[in-house]
Amino acid sequence: MPEKKTGKKSIIIVENEEQYSRVASLKLSIEGYDVRQVADSAGLFAEMKKQCPDLVFMDLMLENESGFDALEKMKKNPKFKKVKVIVYSSLAQEDDKAKAKKLGAAEYMVKSEVSLKELVQKVKEII
Repeated sequence: MPEKKTGKKSIIIVENEEQYSRVASLKLSIEGYDVRQVADSAGLFAEMKKQCPDLVFMDLMLENESGFDALEKMKKNPKFKKVKVIVYSSLAQEDDKAKAKKLGAAEYMVKSEVSLKELVQKVKEII
C-alpha cells in the first residue's frame, strides 16, 4: 500500500556516491523537504511505487543502468512522467546536458560547478 504524503514536498535522491547523497539529503531536509535516498534506478522505481515524489534529484552514473535510461523510463511511464527531475552529475559535456533535457529533465547541474545553496535554490524554483 502506498505511503501517505507528509505535507512536505517529497524528493528522491538517486546517487551511488554516499557522500553526495548524504550531504544533499541533509541540506534539503533542513530546508523542510521530505527526502529519501537510493543508490540506483531499481531503488528509485521501488520508492516511486511506494510514494510518487514531487522531485527526483538524479546522478547519471549509476550502478545498474545509466541515469539517462532511468530518466527515459520515468518519462515514458504515465504514473511518473509529470515528476520533475534535476540531473546532478559530474558529466559536464554539452551533449550530456542536451540529452538529459531532451529526455525530460527540468534542470541539469554539474556537481563541480554548483554549491549547496544553489542546489537548494534550484529545487525551490522547480517545486
